[in-house]
Amino acid sequence: MKVAERYLLVFSFLFLPLAGCGAQNSGSQNEPLNLVYRDADGDGYGDPTKFQAKTSTEIPAGYVAEGTDCDDADAGIHPQAVEKLHDGVDQNCDGILDYLPTRREFRQGDLDSSVDQTVFGSYDPAAHKIIQRIYDGDSESPVTSSNEEQYDEQGNLSAWRYHGSGDVETPVTESGEATYNSGRQVLKSLQHENGDLDSAVTTASEYVYDLSDRLLIARRHNGGLDSPVTYSYEYTYDTQGHRLTSRYHDGGDLDTPVDSSEEWTYDSAGCVLTHIIHDGDLQDTVRYSEESTCDARGNRLTLIRHANGDLLSPVTYSEQATFDGQNHLLTLEVHDAGDLGSPVSYSYRNTFDEKGNQLTSKKHNGDLMAPILFSSASTYDALGHLLTVENHESGDLTSPVTSSEEFTNDDSGNVLLNKQHDSGDLSSPVTESVFTEGYIGLPFERPH
Repeated sequence: MKVAERYLLVFSFLFLPLAGCGAQNSGSQNEPLNLVYRDADGDGYGDPTKFQAKTSTEIPAGYVAEGTDCDDADAGIHPQAVEKLHDGVDQNCDGILDYLPTRREFRQGDLDSSVDQTVFGSYDPAAHKIIQRIYDGDSESPVTSSNEEQYDEQGNLSAWRYHGSGDVETPVTESGEATYNSGRQVLKSLQHENGDLDSAVTTASEYVYDLSDRLLIARRHNGGLDSPVTYSYEYTYDTQGHRLTSRYHDGGDLDTPVDSSEEWTYDSAGCVLTHIIHDGDLQDTVRYSEESTCDARGNRLTLIRHANGDLLSPVTYSEQATFDGQNHLLTLEVHDAGDLGSPVSYSYRNTFDEKGNQLTSKKHNGDLMAPILFSSASTYDALGHLLTVENHESGDLTSPVTSSEEFTNDDSGNVLLNKQHDSGDLSSPVTESVFTEGYIGLPFERPH
């Protein structure tokens, strides 16, 4: 499995952790000031920027002795919280938002087989720069391609370069650059598909936002920003920030005819009730529509799809779902030939543990009482990190295992070793494996 790990210009919404504020000692050099910190979210860790002197042996209500919380408005964020990867949030307040693999080896087989590809990663924190080198074999092989990712001080990917024929000293074959607003939304992005950043711009995009950083206008140019607009979008929102309309101009800027448009309605919880697509502007013929119902927590209970017209046209597809109290999908019944009164084509049933990890999944050839077509079972470690998956592609969990996968993780949930068994259970031969030597912590989230 050759994975070049070549990242194109994809933008994430990232937030850097808050730095703790050191308190000044107003007493003598030998008598440290005894402080307590405001704990607004009640997680046992206080806001380092909100403190007062402790005037008695008792800590006042609403205060704690530790001022190490990096988000005192969220009880799920504190120094002892379990980190969740790739969500742009620093749950455990360690200043790390993402991880870069230092050395990753891909093999067509187990660890005793030859290395098919190696990827080395490095990060220069002073320059905010990541370099990845890709070897067609083990690390003794020549570098076949490399990537450079340049980040700004806010953690935004501001430039990238791809060297398609070797290490970073070889010619740049593709590159890109972007600028952002204060809310870390991309304003302009430029693609240079034939060389470095000083080569001709081949495609460009620009974006306009409202004061709440909601996207209002997007324009695409086949060339630089001074070239004609090839297509554009415009959007409107309600006062809660839900998107109400979208209009697509396939032939150019916003003054060209609308090629297609969409509109949405919502319930009070923000769940989509209707979604309608028009051939043309919003007053033109409806090409597609769907309607939904939701529970009070915003989970979609039913979906009814009209693939050939408005909400009064024949129903072509429908589904109904149930959820547990933690919003996990328990069952889903699909009617792929009509409304909810038509026969169930296939259905799913899932189970979860008390931490919300999915333990089993089953697909039925009809409703939930019909024979099982496919099933899978997963296991997790004490921190909720995935350990094993076994798939039964011909029936229930008692049927033979047809493929499986196993994982070894570090404490942060990064995968150190992944083995795939494409022909059976975990005791069958390993068909693919990925070994990662370690990870570098990053103060920003990379595009994934």
